[in-house]
Amino acid sequence: FFTLFLISKYSFALVDYTESYDAPPAQTKTQVKRIAPAATSVASSNNVVSRSGPSGMFEISADYGVIDAQVGDQSGKVNVTSFEAHFETSYNIWLNTQWAMGSFDETSSLGTGSSQKGNPQVILGVNWLEYGGAADRASMDFIGGVNIGQKDSNFATSRTDKIVGVETAKRFGTFVFGLGYRVWLTGNPSSDTELDIGNIQRLNASLGWMVSPDIRFAVEAATVSVGAGDGASGLQEKISFGTVAPSLQLTISPMVSLDLGAVFRSRRLNDENLLAARLWNLQGSYGNKIYAGLNFAL
Repeated sequence: FFTLFLISKYSFALVDYTESYDAPPAQTKTQVKRIAPAATSVASSNNVVSRSGPSGMFEISADYGVIDAQVGDQSGKVNVTSFEAHFETSYNIWLNTQWAMGSFDETSSLGTGSSQKGNPQVILGVNWLEYGGAADRASMDFIGGVNIGQKDSNFATSRTDKIVGVETAKRFGTFVFGLGYRVWLTGNPSSDTELDIGNIQRLNASLGWMVSPDIRFAVEAATVSVGAGDGASGLQEKISFGTVAPSLQLTISPMVSLDLGAVFRSRRLNDENLLAARLWNLQGSYGNKIYAGLNFAL
């Protein structure tokens, strides 16, 4: 989500800048002033007027995807339905929530059950620094949140993890470059069958390109490391893997856009015990994924 959010956030400034280029001086001054508040920074390129306001902006999205999971000799497909909501205020604070459900194929050896609930995730972000004009804006956000543990689900961990991190972004004309770093301070699993793991670290770099007011493209590369757990029943050695996630956003109407994307991992995890860690909330941990969904901006 970070890649699409990154480019939609900065595409607002792109359109204001472009439209004000040929406008009279008085009109240019008014439009530049309107892009300053952080509350309007998430507005998409074709809704600057209708979707900007003192109370901020709300977005909700839903997508459906398929994970082609392979861990060691275990394999199968998992159908995933994801929901996400984002709210940005006029006080340099934003809130993001995510939740997913997974259904395992009958032939899958990775898990069983349909409509298995995932881990809800809540992230609170604070825009600590933002400067620059419409064509070269830069920002830095601090984030904190929680990944809420779930019981009796093959698609969720029973741990409750705390999340901290920092995200930065810089605009270069029609391109946006972003860097992010997050740490999951993992808790203790409440299930005896679940593998204990150490803290999770994720470092990502994103590049977004606004092809036109209706077409936005982004790609994200990330590295993920999972620390060793405690005790004989915990993960014995640290593991790491990488992912590449291209995404495309097509504007259907002023309030609706179509999201298409995929997540490709760099290598297969060979330790089948990792399935007991239930890392389904980490993109690319168990396999590649393709998805499609709709985004609604209110």
